[in-house]
Amino acid sequence: MRRTPSFALHVRVESHLDVSTLPDTVTALAAQLVLVPRYVVLETGQLLGSDESHALAVGHVAALVRRAGIPLRVVLPESSSGPPSWLLQVGILPADGLFHSVDAALDGRI
Repeated sequence: MRRTPSFALHVRVESHLDVSTLPDTVTALAAQLVLVPRYVVLETGQLLGSDESHALAVGHVAALVRRAGIPLRVVLPESSSGPPSWLLQVGILPADGLFHSVDAALDGRI
């Protein structure tokens, strides 16, 4: 997690984040969301073929941001083409912004 100059919060979900390491991550994320960033850039990491626990962790992070009422900008892995249906399975909604790079998400360019 890091704050950006545009008053956003950038969250990169690494492959080692799963439901066993999620509680500490949720505590840290919740502390950052209290500062109400303009939006959150969420890098999901590779989800296709990843551990189911990792996908659940990504969905939990997205839900936490959404419950806080903060817009979510999701950065898809480079191997993704278009909005795949599996995103719904991990809690990424059509209303969330989908981007192909962190720079594009920070600039708001799809």
